[in-house]
Amino acid sequence: MRLPLLLLVLIIINCKKQEQKGFVFKISNEAIEAYQNLNRTKLSKDLWNKYGFFNIESFNPNFNYYISHKNDSLKIIERLYDTENTTWLCLVNKNNFYLDDLQVAYDNAEGFLSVTSELIEDKVIVKTWNDFSDVKETIDTIQITTDAFLNQKKEKLAIGNWKNETSNLNFKLFIENHQLKYTFTSPKRSLSGTAKITENNMIIFDDFEWSEYAGGAIDEEGIEKKETLPLPTQIGTTINFESNEFVIQNYGNAMNYYTKIEEADEKYVIFKRLQ
Repeated sequence: MRLPLLLLVLIIINCKKQEQKGFVFKISNEAIEAYQNLNRTKLSKDLWNKYGFFNIESFNPNFNYYISHKNDSLKIIERLYDTENTTWLCLVNKNNFYLDDLQVAYDNAEGFLSVTSELIEDKVIVKTWNDFSDVKETIDTIQITTDAFLNQKKEKLAIGNWKNETSNLNFKLFIENHQLKYTFTSPKRSLSGTAKITENNMIIFDDFEWSEYAGGAIDEEGIEKKETLPLPTQIGTTINFESNEFVIQNYGNAMNYYTKIEEADEKYVIFKRLQ
């Protein structure tokens, strides 16, 4: 029989196995003292926004948020409520600012959806149970890097040619030596590099130098800045696997001047997967 979720709390369990050891994340009714003894800090709205956790979700004063420290770059974020609890792993930079997040535990009073996870070295095994889904249980293996949680299953889904018809641009995505890679072609050039897809459906193209970048080209008084800034070498955007497209915002404005792909005239460059 299910206990009321009011009694359910997060427990991080040292899980000993014959071949490997890991941490298990789940919402559990075992020993309230276990989570009370964690070295964790309650997060106020100011701290939530200061460290960029608004990228996870907007701060809700009806919930209680906590942070605890797995290591210098990996934090545990809890959101506790009477009828719904969730937990994320969060990657942060050296200033403790948000880089990426991964939901590792979830449960609610209805009990139709739950998430449990196991952290083993640089991987997270995420198990999701959904009573309303045709496939009740799914298991994902997530790779932890220095700045993102990578979903290898989604990387395989992205394989193929993605074309922008307006400017005749093409990204070819493929896997080589267990690494997602791309080749970009336009009427003027061809270049290649590595790519990655995060658990939150961000596709990131490394080694892709922007065409122009001036940052804030005009200051608050309307005076043009003369400084020369280095060109960024990474492009990132959200990939939509349902509509089979991703959109790159190609240029900014006078207050934030840049051009990412000089061959494209449109501000929002739409790439669609070729069937």
